[in-house]
Amino acid sequence: MDRRNDATFARRGTSGGRWPSPTWAMLSGCGLWGLSWWPLQRFAAQGLGAAALAATCYAALTLAALPVLWRQRRECAQQPRRALAIMACGGWANAAFTCALAIGDVTRAMLLMYLLPVWSVLAGRVLLGEAMAPRRLVAVGLALLGALLALGTGSTSAFGLADFLALSSGVAVALNNVALRSAERLPQGSKNALVFAGGLLSALAAAMLLGQSAPSLPQLGPVLLYAFAWLGVANVAVQYGVSFMQAGRAGVLLAFELVIAIGSAAALGASELGLRQCIGTGLIVLATVLEARAARDKPR
Repeated sequence: MDRRNDATFARRGTSGGRWPSPTWAMLSGCGLWGLSWWPLQRFAAQGLGAAALAATCYAALTLAALPVLWRQRRECAQQPRRALAIMACGGWANAAFTCALAIGDVTRAMLLMYLLPVWSVLAGRVLLGEAMAPRRLVAVGLALLGALLALGTGSTSAFGLADFLALSSGVAVALNNVALRSAERLPQGSKNALVFAGGLLSALAAAMLLGQSAPSLPQLGPVLLYAFAWLGVANVAVQYGVSFMQAGRAGVLLAFELVIAIGSAAALGASELGLRQCIGTGLIVLATVLEARAARDKPR
């Protein structure tokens, strides 16, 4: 499938030259995701609750995606359990990660979320019966070692709400990837719409539980602008890049998000970046690359 997509893109690119490069689309989308902590924390500084912010953003994106979901409702009805799994896991992953970046330390949130190789290997083994290849086990070890170095070994009381949200977001991403791979009859547009709808439901439930109110009228304009021009573009760019390149290459490029987020947070004084954090980040990036290459080599 990946090779066919590459070939399709090559034909389109040579015939009309209108299509953007998948690589640049991936890098642009990952760059936006990596920098998304900055507007999120600006909104939080204005007193806007993280869950209410996420609910507003995903409500706007869900409304925009409803026509796609309606046109493809028959395909969704063919795999209802997988559609619900994508909505639940993908929605929680997006909503939890958005909230973690809004209220927590950027470096901690990114490193905890990017323990993804650990959860990907475990989910693939338990749910899909995939073999525990040596390369994947090495990736798990590197990711855990990197997290230990970067986050330290302090008391568990230091593990707060933002840390839980970031960690659970990585687990949800791994489970969502399993659901996406098994939902072969679901169109890509429906998958995106289901993730947006799940993000809305997850964030709305959290906002109601925490008693967070919706953005005020002066805040609504900037929030909607962020939802469509930042969050929406980042999603579309990454999905476009993933659709037209091999899974292993896409996984490697996704690690760009981690580097951008931690580097920008350190440069703008939003997070500390010492030697241990640099080494730990490097190990987690290496683990992500190894896991991506192992995923590329797995038989489909």
